[in-house]
Amino acid sequence: MANVKKKENENEATSTKTTSTASKTTSTKSSKSKAKESNQDDIIKQLMAQIEAQNKMMQELQAKVDAQPQAQIQSNSFIRAEENFGGKKIKVINLLNCGLNLSTEPDGQGRAYTFAKYGDSRMIKFDDLNDIVSTYPNATENGYFYITNPDVVEYFDLTEEYKHIYTKEMIDSIIKLENDTDVDLFIGMNEELQNSTKIAIANRINANERMDYNNLRRIKEECGIDIEKIANELKENFSTKPQE
Repeated sequence: MANVKKKENENEATSTKTTSTASKTTSTKSSKSKAKESNQDDIIKQLMAQIEAQNKMMQELQAKVDAQPQAQIQSNSFIRAEENFGGKKIKVINLLNCGLNLSTEPDGQGRAYTFAKYGDSRMIKFDDLNDIVSTYPNATENGYFYITNPDVVEYFDLTEEYKHIYTKEMIDSIIKLENDTDVDLFIGMNEELQNSTKIAIANRINANERMDYNNLRRIKEECGIDIEKIANELKENFSTKPQE
């Protein structure tokens, strides 16, 4: 009987020892697993950071590559302009019915070119014209003056604008108001050119030039400009002006 109890005690001790050992083994495996997972997370974070850095570097390199052709195009464009136009003079025509002053720098500074009246033309050095176009972008794009060389117009990237800009020949025709097309073109002018052209038409009335008054009435009805009244005002101002 004593032997049986002894054996039971030994079995119980062995079982307890086995359970303890298994528990320790499980705990050790769990710790190792967590450590492994932590290491994997760190590795993934490092890889992600490296990928992000590489992507950023690739974007910067691509931006440099993209910028190079544009810089080259601009450089080639400048060289081509120098070869084709450098030192040449370009004919420019005033399309305003008044004097026009253009200069190579803002506020009339730099080299100045004066147009005394409508239709006057000046031969302007290409380099100066380049500066004038930069100084007067609004006047350039709205056709207050006309660049007669189409290659120069293309160089200044004004080809699209020049599809809608009035030439001197067009304005010469509009001033006469001989047909509906002339009236349509007058109505379609920008405000500055319209103000200038209405004075030219009024001067023709006062000079007793042939005029279709139906076209004058249409202009008055459609855009509110009474050119007959303007002509009368100009005549009165001229008659009351002191004689020198």
